[in-house]
Amino acid sequence: MKLLKSLAKVRWALFLGVMRLLKTWVATSHSISLSIILTIMAKQLIGFEQTIFMAFMTQ
Repeated sequence: MKLLKSLAKVRWALFLGVMRLLKTWVATSHSISLSIILTIMAKQLIGFEQTIFMAFMTQ
């Protein structure tokens, strides 16, 4: 349970960081490239979480 709580904190911190990046990006760039970068980042975050979860489950 402790692990899941810390994982949720990490996820929230990453989410907030992404949101801050998005705000500055929206102010400076195009929406098409933004959506492409967003999907790539989302896929990487999901893969990252799955990797961590699997690593802890196998130990």
